[in-house]
Amino acid sequence: MFNDDGEPFGTQWQRLRKEKRLTQERLAELMRCDVGYISQIENGHRLPSKDFAERADTALDANGGLFAAWAVEGCPFPGLRPFSRRESRWFQGRAQAAEVLFGLIRSRAENGGGSVLLTGDSGAGKSSLLAAGLEPLLRKRSLIRGVRKGTPSVAFTPTSDPMAALQAARVATADIAGPVVWIIDQLEELFTATDDVRVHEEFLDEITRPTTRQGHPVVVVLGVRQDYYSRCMAHPDIRAAVTTGHLALGPMTADEVRHAIEQPAQDAGIVFETGLVDVLLNDLGLDLTRSTATYDPVRLPLLAHTLRQLWLRATDNLLTLTDYQELKGLAGSVATTAEGAWDRFTATEQAAAKPMLLALVHLEENADPARRSAPREQLLAATGDTEVGARLLDAFTDWQVRLLAATDDGITFSHEAVLREWPRLAGWITDDREDILTHRRLTTAAQQWHRDNKSVDALLSAGRTEEFQRWVEHSHHHTPIGAAEREFLDASVEYHAQLTQQERQRQEHLRIVAEKLASQHRRLKKLVVALTLVGVVLIAATLFALDAKRNEADQFRRSHAHEQATISYIVRSGEPEVGGLLAVQAFRANPDVQTRSALLNTQVDRFLGRIVASDLPLYGVAYSPDGTLIAASGYDQFVRLWDARDRRELAAWTTGTKGGSAVTFSRDSRRVANAHDGTLRIWSTTGTEPVVERHGLKSGMSNLAFSPDGTILAALAQHTKEGPTDVQFFDAVTLDRVPGPRGDIGAGATVVAFSEDTGMFAIAGKDSVQVWRTLDAEPITVDRPPAQHRPIALAMSRDGRILVVSDYSGWVTWFDLGDSGREVRSEKFSSAAWGLDLTPDGTVVAIGLDDHSVQLFDTAAATGPAIASLVGHTNSIHRLTFNTDGTTLLTASSDGTIGTWDTADLGSLHPAAPAAAFAYSRNGRTHAVAAADGSVHLWHSATGYRRQQLPGSPREPTGLAFAADDRFLVHGGADGLRVLDTATSAVLPLGTTAVDALAVSEDTNTVAVAWDTNVVELWDAREWRPLGVLPTADPDPLISLAFGGNTHLAAGSYTNSLTVWDLSGAKPERSDYIRTRSDVTAVAFSPDMRLLAYATAQGRINTHDISTRKPLGAEPDHELAVLHPDAVDQRTAGLRHFARSLTFSPDSQFLSAASDDGIIRLWQTRSDSASQPYAVLTAQGGATTAAVFELTGRHLISVDASGVVRRWNLAVDDAATKACTVAGISDPTRWLDRDTALLDKNSC
Repeated sequence: MFNDDGEPFGTQWQRLRKEKRLTQERLAELMRCDVGYISQIENGHRLPSKDFAERADTALDANGGLFAAWAVEGCPFPGLRPFSRRESRWFQGRAQAAEVLFGLIRSRAENGGGSVLLTGDSGAGKSSLLAAGLEPLLRKRSLIRGVRKGTPSVAFTPTSDPMAALQAARVATADIAGPVVWIIDQLEELFTATDDVRVHEEFLDEITRPTTRQGHPVVVVLGVRQDYYSRCMAHPDIRAAVTTGHLALGPMTADEVRHAIEQPAQDAGIVFETGLVDVLLNDLGLDLTRSTATYDPVRLPLLAHTLRQLWLRATDNLLTLTDYQELKGLAGSVATTAEGAWDRFTATEQAAAKPMLLALVHLEENADPARRSAPREQLLAATGDTEVGARLLDAFTDWQVRLLAATDDGITFSHEAVLREWPRLAGWITDDREDILTHRRLTTAAQQWHRDNKSVDALLSAGRTEEFQRWVEHSHHHTPIGAAEREFLDASVEYHAQLTQQERQRQEHLRIVAEKLASQHRRLKKLVVALTLVGVVLIAATLFALDAKRNEADQFRRSHAHEQATISYIVRSGEPEVGGLLAVQAFRANPDVQTRSALLNTQVDRFLGRIVASDLPLYGVAYSPDGTLIAASGYDQFVRLWDARDRRELAAWTTGTKGGSAVTFSRDSRRVANAHDGTLRIWSTTGTEPVVERHGLKSGMSNLAFSPDGTILAALAQHTKEGPTDVQFFDAVTLDRVPGPRGDIGAGATVVAFSEDTGMFAIAGKDSVQVWRTLDAEPITVDRPPAQHRPIALAMSRDGRILVVSDYSGWVTWFDLGDSGREVRSEKFSSAAWGLDLTPDGTVVAIGLDDHSVQLFDTAAATGPAIASLVGHTNSIHRLTFNTDGTTLLTASSDGTIGTWDTADLGSLHPAAPAAAFAYSRNGRTHAVAAADGSVHLWHSATGYRRQQLPGSPREPTGLAFAADDRFLVHGGADGLRVLDTATSAVLPLGTTAVDALAVSEDTNTVAVAWDTNVVELWDAREWRPLGVLPTADPDPLISLAFGGNTHLAAGSYTNSLTVWDLSGAKPERSDYIRTRSDVTAVAFSPDMRLLAYATAQGRINTHDISTRKPLGAEPDHELAVLHPDAVDQRTAGLRHFARSLTFSPDSQFLSAASDDGIIRLWQTRSDSASQPYAVLTAQGGATTAAVFELTGRHLISVDASGVVRRWNLAVDDAATKACTVAGISDPTRWLDRDTALLDKNSC
């Protein structure tokens, strides 16, 4: 498959902005747009116009790179290469073909699996149909009728190593429960990439075998070019498999082609000059006077390429006939583009281009030329000059040219059309056909030799070796052979020379043996002595091997531990309990920075354990109001009941048939209600049979809700399988029908909910939500945004204030019913939001998504990211629920398990997005965050959370600190300095000049302020009077400040300098100064005044030993090893991040650095200044603003740019204990049997 997934536009925009040290606000001023628009672009929620992207490329000095990234997402015409999955929104005209193909796949799945063949001429659009037409359908639909979830699929091409590609597909789908689809596109690559018939047969044998996997059907979709159809059908199993599963993709109709051109253009705001579309269709070969007219499919890629080239030339998104004529029409557009690139090459580059391009052509006897993939290294070698080759590849793969494209297997032509439509290349192919065929045979043989680890069995025969030698020596027209081919041919020549020499030696040996047999008995004694000497040598070698084995065992232990640590990060996204256990084992086997980091990072998961209910999907889960029981229902026809304290299963009630169902507890926790397949049942939690049941609802009920007083059970009923739903009310004891609420209850309703404390009732339909404050009152209507779809989940807070609704397209909206139903926020996710619930206080909403994750949001926040993301399932989250006090969340998933999650501290995670500064009180009871909107957020251990808006329009906070024994909170920013009285909430302004940085002394009585005027001023925090200005070496603008006790102050500047002042005397003096390699972004003194740490914008962090009393710069300071999570066992120079803050632990034994790459790095300090890496902690909310040690040094508090505050426990033993506890209650037999190569049963 083609790789066109470079750095996304929004991500590249953000990186370039940060490299230029521009804030979003400053860039918005330069671009003359709203800062929210910038934020949406960087978050990937909005794609700007073409003009805006071009202006941004100029503003950020991207030299076209940013605009190129935009073009990948903003151009609706992919050109010669096929549509990718990312471009499905632009793919039009093949809806009917996609539905037919999906129907064939579903039919195959329902009959136990098998193969489906998609054929068509080159250019018919097979690859586009598979990637942009079929795969989106599979993501939305199940192959099991009635199941509302997508179908897992994996797409690949055979590449030059088909069996490896197939094995990768097997691994990718190994753990999926349910049917899967393998999409093998460009099957012809099997024959063009290798000439080995054994490989062809083995691959075709294997792809026709996996009709089932673990009892689930596997459907293999094969996309192949029409001229290779007969080669596939020569295989008997393929021929039998596709007898009833074959779709021949023909040309589109004139209307379909017109729709494929005009609809994506309209969606992208593109306008065609009048008559241009008709000219395009006519040149394609369509007779517009006949509705059934068709065209030659090989011309369709020319249309796609022409449209893209017209778009590139367009002004104000207008595609013109003049540009079309300059491209020389449909027939000449490829040649125009190719020759345009060719003319920009030097003579040397043009000479090198020919062998490189011909290396990408596959030829067979009596067959049209075809493209092939080749590794980049092979192409560079073909040019004879790697620098020239690199320039050629860059030119041909340039986003405006796209004659070549990257694939999973290297580089290839974007389409076969290039081989036909570029006269220069077509002429080369004709002239050099015999040379190319000979070269291809040599290349194929060399590739097989390398795949076989250079086995002698794969070398050339003597005859073929001689044949290729003559070709290399005497042919003057072939392309130069590459290094790999030369090595292969030389190895073949040398091998046959050795065989000849060995045969001569063998004949000579036999002659000598025959002559000396007669005297053999005279040497018997010497033979015994020789054998004894050999034995002594072997014994010595064995002893040496045992010693080496000990070293090898140590190395294996370390390597195995690091492997476990690395895999733990990956496994945690689906099975946190396994990831945690891997981290425990890794650390206990080899305690170092890599394994310690893996273990400490497990606390981010919040995972408490798992209840394994079934191998089939779960659709409902409920916590009893008294918190003692858990109930779940699923596809396996059972409703199960567990003791919430010890996870012991108490009951498994059968519903009779398989299918989705809903489940809920009565308010007294004594009964469980279940709706399944048209029947409503109520069980006693201590019984085995239903207490009461009601039949007759044809298609069941989608969800249930008890009224707060426990007398009414509300359910949604669907009277016909495809018809609308309505709400029905039942007596909670007898299940007799009872009257519903007053007014129109909405026949289109899909979800219902009660407010547990107030008795308010709500139903949601496609267009609105209706809310009854009491059941005998008239409802009020809350309108849903018009772009949203049919709701699938509804939740209401206990006090009836917050109401949340979600739909299958991924929209989640919450409303404030206490403010006339005001819409607080609408958030669009990439997958359906099946589950919703609110914490008891209504401050946090949990959203269960089809992408296997749970997202937690602050319901008061109108913008900003999630405050936490929970990942621990391998399939969709269907339902979720908090327990009564909100400390635990349950999630029911299609993977057949219930996840339990720690949500006890959600109250301390309210985001203050975007967070810019952080402060921690000296008494350890309060921490505070300053947000960019001018608000200050405080958390107190006794009084809890509160938010305060500072007066005026505070912007761009640069510093925050507690002062005067924590009575005051000092806030500095772009608009000046303010002091907040934490007791009275009064605010004292101290200046309107911008503040670059601030710091507070150890006794909290002195505040240092770095003003934007390049002046450092000291203030008495008890009386808020200025104490004076510090002397500076030069007027350097400062970026960071830090006190050392009460007597020293250090400052880092934007102009590459570090200054230290001595404040111990009657008059402050500048005591030290040094020039650094780049901006000093953070500074910190250790509490024992032994070390001064400073970080630079290059990503380097150094420590200076103050105790030596040597001045800065007298000798090199110690540079710390700056580690990264993907290579935490290696020392790197940094350069990929810069530290926003540095902090020592209270005992001076540890140093932490919070960085803009979202990572917190910890070092263990040493008396000799040689601090060693201790751990790397990875946050989830983007750049880390600050990290501060608590008073005990056992915990670290961090805040990220999104405003989420996190408390890290640095005690490794605590992390290990928790991981072992979680693993012990999560049915360890599930993964111990499976992962014996990595896991040890006795690890805990």
